Amino acid sequence: MKLLQQSMTPMDQYERYYQDVQARLKPARAKALELLRARDIGAAEKAIEDVEDSIYGSVALRQVFTEFLNELKAQGALDQDPGFAAEVFMHAERHAWRSYPEPHTEYEADSYRRGYDQDRAELVRILGRDPGKKG
Repeated sequence: MKLLQQSMTPMDQYERYYQDVQARLKPARAKALELLRARDIGAAEKAIEDVEDSIYGSVALRQVFTEFLNELKAQGALDQDPGFAAEVFMHAERHAWRSYPEPHTEYEADSYRRGYDQDRAELVRILGRDPGKKG
């Protein structure tokens, strides 16, 4: 009986795994943000992907790129270099899409699409325009 009480549930195991992933990602996220500030997008992505190349890495990349886009906006830098801002947007958008797992049902597909659409709308709101739309 004691062994059963001490054993971890699948949810406990997942929580421990998730906390471990987040702990490993924390310094990588900080490094990626610094690399974005230095305008090195490829190195920023690599900083996180080298630590975590799963969906958790994609989520972290989406968050870091979104945070950086917000920084650019706060600094009034979006209009100073609109090409760079659009490039940051496109990377954030790509990582937003990769942040959702492969759907197995129509319900999941609809749910993930709604989540992605919300993520993308946030990016458009931050940028103040949709770089994917012409005219």
